[in-house]
Amino acid sequence: MSDPTPVSSTAADEKVAISRRALEKLIKEIYTAHTKGWQVDLKPEYGLPKMLVLTVEKMLEAVRNLMQGKDAQIMALGYANMRTLFLSEALIRLNEIDETGKQSADAKKKSYCDALNEIMCAVSAHLAVLFFVDGRGLITEIYSQGFAEASDKSDYTAMLAAFITQFAANDCKPLIINEANAALKSLVVPTGHPPLTQMLACPITFNNNKQLRGVLYFANKTDATAFGENEIMVSDLFIREIFNVRDRMRLTRQLQHEKAEQGRLLNEIQCTQEQLLQSEKMASIGQLAAGVAHEINNPVGYISSNISTMQNYLANIFNLLEKYQATEEFLPDDKRQQMAADRKTADLEFISEDVNDLVRESIEGVTRVKQIVSDLKNFSRVDETEWAYADLHQCIDSTLNIAHNETKYKAEIVKYYGDIPKVSCIAAQINQVVLNLLVNAAHAMKSHGTITITTQCENDQVKISVADTGCGIPEENITRIFDPFFTSKPVGEGTGLGLSLSYGIIEKHSGKIEVASELGKGTVFTITLPVNQAKK
Repeated sequence: MSDPTPVSSTAADEKVAISRRALEKLIKEIYTAHTKGWQVDLKPEYGLPKMLVLTVEKMLEAVRNLMQGKDAQIMALGYANMRTLFLSEALIRLNEIDETGKQSADAKKKSYCDALNEIMCAVSAHLAVLFFVDGRGLITEIYSQGFAEASDKSDYTAMLAAFITQFAANDCKPLIINEANAALKSLVVPTGHPPLTQMLACPITFNNNKQLRGVLYFANKTDATAFGENEIMVSDLFIREIFNVRDRMRLTRQLQHEKAEQGRLLNEIQCTQEQLLQSEKMASIGQLAAGVAHEINNPVGYISSNISTMQNYLANIFNLLEKYQATEEFLPDDKRQQMAADRKTADLEFISEDVNDLVRESIEGVTRVKQIVSDLKNFSRVDETEWAYADLHQCIDSTLNIAHNETKYKAEIVKYYGDIPKVSCIAAQINQVVLNLLVNAAHAMKSHGTITITTQCENDQVKISVADTGCGIPEENITRIFDPFFTSKPVGEGTGLGLSLSYGIIEKHSGKIEVASELGKGTVFTITLPVNQAKK
């Protein structure tokens, strides 16, 4: 005898799954049987075993007999248990909203609607509607079960106004209407809303009933009973859980906002610390530069003085030599020939010409060093930390000399200076801004180009523009170039603080710095400064 064909695990699982789904539908049918006179429709497609169907029918028949008998307490307990089950399920669905607070509006709506469906069964109503209003009395959210909800929140405006009037007249107590009276018929319901025969409307309030924040209402009982205290108690528990859920969501959003704000503040503190560090570093460099300039200035001073003195001495020596040379004709022939040979050997004619060139070039070099030292002192201006009126042209020229090593191989400097007055500023800081713009312009040059500096005065404001013919700035970076630590330079070649510091300095001077750029053509930075600073 051959073995029977084994049943695959997949097939067995499918049978179990079908049976589980059938049982779930059966339990749902039994839960809601009290709304249908304790009759259930055990459809063949449920796939229930015949024995189970017979057992359920026998059980429901016994329930119907109890209903017709005198054991009302048992039935009341049954009702209470079912209400508790539905209420518990509704509260579970509400608490899912706590998790969907970060999700889409559809997920949030589904959780509310699932909760409404359960609470609607708990109070044996045909339909349930929940809507929230803001401080101005406008509906912000609306959820419904038992019918197709209105597409527009404004469709409930008239109904909300009627509820507000009724709640105000009834000390914010729930509104119960168990017969189709004039008050119920006067309610203007949205299009598609079923006709009202019964209603339980509960206010959702804050601050001891002083502020209405929503309404929960049920309509049309599914059984022959009326809305009463049990339904109010269930609704009150449901509304309290709504409070808890929304309060948790509010606290969660508040914590998330505070966390984001703390992150932003920490980032600002970090940026400020870096900027202060950079400012202190620049101040230290300025002090060092001023000290070096002072130390260089002393030896350069006496070198310049000594060269000038030596130039005078040499002039006197060469004058004397010319006089000696004029007396050679009075010397004996052998002595005159010896002197001529010695002069030729010493190449005195060349020396007399070349020494003047050497002295002149030395004087020019010393003058150049003195100018660099002067520009370095003017640029650093360590002794100037107070506001004072400064010649911006002098500031720019000093800064150009300091940046000469950065620009001389990259660009030709073109200056168009307008007629501008002295400007109230901290000159050392303006020098720093101009230096940053010049260095950035030089770095933007892939080949030799032009840096054009223009100044002009307009309506008590001075404008300085620094334009280059470099590579330009991509459009997506334009709004970020003044952000701390943003740099397009390779790692290790830039701190990303130069333009950020410049922006802060110009803002401190009540001015503004603007940029216009085109890829492949160049960039223009325009600084606008008021001539006079407002009293601070």
